[in-house]
Amino acid sequence: MNRSHAQYFFTILLLIAFINGLATAFHYKQLFNDGAYWALNIANGSTWHIEYQYFRFSTLLLQTPSVLAAKFTQSLSMTPLLFCLGYFIYPFLTLGTLIYIFRKNEKFDYFYVLILTFFVAIIPNWAFSVSVVNESIVMGWCLISYIIFVEKPKTWAITIFAIFLLFSYEVGIAFYGLAFYLLFREKKLKLLHVLIFSVLGGLQILNVFSKILPQNTHEHFMSSLGASLETPLFRLALASMGIFFLSIFTNSKVKFLLLISATSVAYYTCDRVLGFSVESLGWQSYKNRTWAIPVAIILLLLGYESLRRHRFSFNWYHFAVFCLLSIPPVLLEFKLNQSQIEFNERLNEEIRLNSGCKVLSPQEWSSLLQGHPVATWSFPHLSLVYNKQLTIQTILFTKIYDDQGNSIPMKPCHLKEGAIRVEDQHTYYSIYPLRLNLNGIYQ
Repeated sequence: MNRSHAQYFFTILLLIAFINGLATAFHYKQLFNDGAYWALNIANGSTWHIEYQYFRFSTLLLQTPSVLAAKFTQSLSMTPLLFCLGYFIYPFLTLGTLIYIFRKNEKFDYFYVLILTFFVAIIPNWAFSVSVVNESIVMGWCLISYIIFVEKPKTWAITIFAIFLLFSYEVGIAFYGLAFYLLFREKKLKLLHVLIFSVLGGLQILNVFSKILPQNTHEHFMSSLGASLETPLFRLALASMGIFFLSIFTNSKVKFLLLISATSVAYYTCDRVLGFSVESLGWQSYKNRTWAIPVAIILLLLGYESLRRHRFSFNWYHFAVFCLLSIPPVLLEFKLNQSQIEFNERLNEEIRLNSGCKVLSPQEWSSLLQGHPVATWSFPHLSLVYNKQLTIQTILFTKIYDDQGNSIPMKPCHLKEGAIRVEDQHTYYSIYPLRLNLNGIYQ
């Protein structure tokens, strides 16, 4: 295998991820749990879904196509479709744009490190597609690429990228530390850069201590942390960092160790991915978001140092290692995507065959899911956006249970102040008919 062959194979893996992921976006994969709730709010209110307790306003850019569809079309189905496409395509658009702009740069091989972080840090938590963790990583790509590839980076441009990071996931400010380090290594660091990163980082820390921690809105992150460190994709990420560290050394004997290590890690991870059920992989994907940003930052740092040692030109065995490490995430994504496509067909058929309000029995719920991960609380929202017209004909529920496994009585289509009440074992939500017409449910 020479360098060109390894590059081609790495590119093919990226194309497989894109084509398969694009097909799944048309099957509403991005409506996984929170996504269904967000998309329904956009379809119903013709405006952005904003979570005011956070600073995460950068995600509104990805919602804009679906908001425009809600404002200017009378087809309900266009809103969730554009919502899914918006949350699917932005890493590819960003990568494509950066590669085109800097395609003739002497440090171009660094883009392969960015692509590797897509496989190792983004895809493992991509089932939870509205996660702003991935948006922070993509914005980190922009900031880091600008610093490395531009000979005299403008302070105002660095500030813009840093502000976008401020308005993404809280942990995203860790990219400020990487940016500071790279500016120093590239001999481009100015006192003004230090001031900008300090002020913006301080604002996010203030936000965390004044809003996030007191309101306990980080509880889901903390509850996912322990389990996420036991997932096979996290072990792949750890191994990738170790292999990348070895790649810094230029000794020719190291390449055999890199290839053997990457082959063993890839085989083990693929075997683990194949051994887990789709439901388990889906929930693992949700939990993996807890480590994605630190892993991406470490890989970007180690990749930079390795490329400096190799005069910003990787050898063929580096690309072979990249290919091997990228196979398990692609396998994970393919397995989840196939399950989503099959689930999408079953849910469409359920919506077509039923009208009005229906509570699925445990047997019907199990037959619909067939192991696909869907939370009971988000299922009614999901069933609403699967309707094709603004006049809703069908809403589906399933039996819900408390923490002890006892069935909870509910009145799922009870109108209260003109709203449908959606219950789960912890709380309830009210869906108010703004743009949507819920009268069809009661006809």
